[in-house]
Amino acid sequence: MAVFQLNKEKAPGPDGFTLAVYQECWDVIKEDLMRWFFEFHTKGVINQSTNATFIAMVPKKSQTFKISDYRPISLVTSLYKIIAKVLSGCLHKVLHETIFGSQGAFVEGRQILDAVLIANEVVDEKKKRIETGRSSFSFLFTLVADVLSRLMIRAEETGITEGFLVGRDRTRVSLLQFADDTIFFSKASLDLLQNLKIILLVFGQSVRVAFVLFRPPFRRNPKTIGFWDPVVERISRRLDGWKKAYLSLGGRITLIQSCLSHIPSYFLSLFKIPVSIASKIEKMQRDFLWSGAGEGKRDHLIRWEVVSRPREMGGLGFGKTSMRNSALLGK
Repeated sequence: MAVFQLNKEKAPGPDGFTLAVYQECWDVIKEDLMRWFFEFHTKGVINQSTNATFIAMVPKKSQTFKISDYRPISLVTSLYKIIAKVLSGCLHKVLHETIFGSQGAFVEGRQILDAVLIANEVVDEKKKRIETGRSSFSFLFTLVADVLSRLMIRAEETGITEGFLVGRDRTRVSLLQFADDTIFFSKASLDLLQNLKIILLVFGQSVRVAFVLFRPPFRRNPKTIGFWDPVVERISRRLDGWKKAYLSLGGRITLIQSCLSHIPSYFLSLFKIPVSIASKIEKMQRDFLWSGAGEGKRDHLIRWEVVSRPREMGGLGFGKTSMRNSALLGK
C-alpha cells in the first residue's frame, strides 16, 4: 500500500497534514480516499487545492546575498504525495521496457556509475586512435525526454550521424544519458556535427527546452590535485555554513558522520584518490571535530588514527578516506 510506504515524518504541505494522519487514521479515511482515487482514475483530473504547492527558500550558507545562495524546495500536499507514489509504482513495472538503453536514470538495474565507466572507456579508446591520426568530439548537454535518444538512433540508422565502435564486440556508442544530462559521441566531421546541431535545434523547439553545452572533464587526470578541487571546495563551503552554529562535540561528531564523510563518496566510487587529498579531507574533518568552525585552533585530544576506528574498537566510526575509496572502487 502506497500510503504506508511513505515516510510519515515528512514535513506537512499546504493542507497542514502529515502522512502520519493518513496512516494512523487509515480505518476512518480509507473509504473516502479510495473513492477519491477512483474519481481521479476515471476523470484524470486533480483538484486544484490538491495540486497546491508552497515554495520555501532554504539558505545554503550562513550569509546569503543573492538568490543562488538559497535552495528552493516545494512543499506539496500529502494527498499529492500519495498520488505520485501510486503512479511511480505503476511506471516502475514498465519503465525498463520503454526507456532506451542509453538512459541510466530512474530505471532499476541502471546507475550513473555505468554511464561514467562507459564514457571513460570510449574516450580512452579514442585517445589511443588520436595518436594514429584520428580524433573524436564529445560534449555534454541537457535534455528532458527519452525522445532524443530514439531520435539520435534513427538519425544514425539513416546515416545523418555516426557514433563510435568500441570494444572487442565493436559495440556502437552514440550517446549516454543520465536524467537530463547527455554525452554525445561523434566523429570530428563538420557535416556530422552540423547535422547534429540541426537535430538538437529541432528537438529543442519541439519540446521548448534550452540546451546548455560545456566541455566535460574527461581528459582531466584524477591523479592530479586540481581534479579534486570541487570535492574540497564543497566540503569547505559546507563548513562555512556551520561557522555561526554553536555546536557541541556530539553535534560535530554527528555532522561529520552524516555529512562530511559522505560528500566525496561519488568521486571515491569512480577514481583513486591521491594520498595528499585524502589527508587534506581528513584534516578538515579533524579540525572541525576539535575546533568547531571559526572557534580558533585547539589541541587534538586523541590521535586521528584512534578516532577513525570503528566504535567496536574504541573509535567514533569515521573511517579512513583511502580505505573507503578502495571499498567503493571494488564494488
